[in-house]
Amino acid sequence: ITIVMGNVVMVSLRQSVTPDRLLGRVNSAYRLVAWGTMPVGALLGGLVADSFGLPTLFVAAAIVAMPPLLFMPVLSNRAMDEAERDNQ
Repeated sequence: ITIVMGNVVMVSLRQSVTPDRLLGRVNSAYRLVAWGTMPVGALLGGLVADSFGLPTLFVAAAIVAMPPLLFMPVLSNRAMDEAERDNQ
């Protein structure tokens, strides 16, 4: 349920801040990066788990997932309101 809700929020946000003339390009670039890297991540995750064990894989995944949290202060409501205004 969390993944579905997150996807709805991300797509809605992306569409609200992207100019109409760029929606197709932005969406296709997002899908290329998101879906195109999944097989690579699965392969690397399998190799790490096979070589070093599952606990190491979970620690590595947590470390990789942490840097986006640094951008949370930048993505404020005010910043998103400005992005939506700029799009109109």
